[in-house]
Amino acid sequence: MDQSHAILRALYVTGPVGYPELVMISVTNRTAGRRALAGLLLVGIVGSLGANTQVLRFRDFYSVGVEFSAQTRALDGQRVVISGFMAPPLKPDAGFFVLTRLPMEYCPFCSSEAEWPDDIVFVRTRRTVEPIRFNRLVEVEGRLSLGVDVDEETGFVSLMRLEDAVYRAR
Repeated sequence: MDQSHAILRALYVTGPVGYPELVMISVTNRTAGRRALAGLLLVGIVGSLGANTQVLRFRDFYSVGVEFSAQTRALDGQRVVISGFMAPPLKPDAGFFVLTRLPMEYCPFCSSEAEWPDDIVFVRTRRTVEPIRFNRLVEVEGRLSLGVDVDEETGFVSLMRLEDAVYRAR
């Protein structure tokens, strides 16, 4: 077999929240296979998000205080992915949870936007939330919504939300 070519086979399946997940790789040439595998891994990482989905990090939410950064404002209304930790839900059968930058054993909601912490996001889910241990990393994809909002069901005040969200433990 020519050293510059490799036959690479990959099998993808749809993961728990609709992301493609790599389940099998087969490479028939060791040297060229390493290069092909590195490329495939890069495609897998970049390709795991939807075509119109952007990654947003906690550190990029705000520019000063609770003023949204230009990057965050530009993503308002679009689907984004944010990784963080699920604060324990306040009640069973909830259709929402709080995503935090650091693991928390309690729900960190405040009573007004003036007291809003800069490292949490209110997440409204498509389905009833199945709690994930508070110290396990969670990846959430949803439509970003900015501005003061009061949740009708809970009375929680939020400045930033992910709507129609799906999530998975990492």
